[in-house]
Amino acid sequence: MRGRRGWVRISFKSSGRLRPQKGHLISIIQIAKLCSMGKQELDLLRKIALALPQVNERRGAGGATCFFIRGKHRQTLCYYHDDRRGDGRASVWCPADSDFQEMLVFTNPTKFFKPATSSSGAFKNWIGIVLDATDKDQTDWSEVADILKRAFRKAAPKNLVCALDG
Repeated sequence: MRGRRGWVRISFKSSGRLRPQKGHLISIIQIAKLCSMGKQELDLLRKIALALPQVNERRGAGGATCFFIRGKHRQTLCYYHDDRRGDGRASVWCPADSDFQEMLVFTNPTKFFKPATSSSGAFKNWIGIVLDATDKDQTDWSEVADILKRAFRKAAPKNLVCALDG
């Protein structure tokens, strides 16, 4: 149903980051941005993550795309977040050693960040990487691949780490 000029009245259930109420007015431009936001970054991340041994992809409970090693939740490789809680950026979160995490955040705080630790302690030693960086800080996908390999070595069983190195 049409609303005001340039706006559309929508009523649908969304499983993604936009959850409008019935009859909520939203700009056509906003819909286009939300549909295309982070798609290219997710496709590149997917190529890197699924190239690692026995990694699969699933949708997490919060709507984030998750990559797991052998499909078990306790062996998480990374989470892909697109506009998490309205922050307007695409990012990937993966486990990292605390020294490595601190070094990355210290050297480039616009590109790397420490994800908020949950009350259960999850994400304590994780690193966040901003994927949709500005023109000044283009995303270095070889660096993202190296960080994901480090995360894989940290989270995967020894036999899979040997398969990666082998």
